[in-house]
Amino acid sequence: MLYQAAGQEEIIPLEIDLAQVRRQRETGIRGLGQTLKSFRDRETNFPVYDRQSGVDSYLHTLGPLVMPARGNRSGIDAGPPAAGTKPR
Repeated sequence: MLYQAAGQEEIIPLEIDLAQVRRQRETGIRGLGQTLKSFRDRETNFPVYDRQSGVDSYLHTLGPLVMPARGNRSGIDAGPPAAGTKPR
C-alpha cells in the first residue's frame, strides 16, 4: 500500500485478520510460495540472520515445508473463523 499524506498527521485505521495471516504463512498464499519456510530451511548462512540468536523461533512453529499435492486444498479453502472460535 502506498499513500502520501497531504502534509499533516493522518490516522489510517486498518483491520488485519491475524488468523488469515497465520494460515497464509503456514500454507502459502493460495497454497503457493511458502517463502518463510524456504527461508528457514535454507542451506546458505547469512550472518545478518544469525540462526543462533533465537529471533527466528516463530518460523519453527509454521510446520514443515511440503509440496502441496494436486487437488489438495488443505488450508486454502479455510474461511475466516466465526466470532469467538479458534482458527483451524
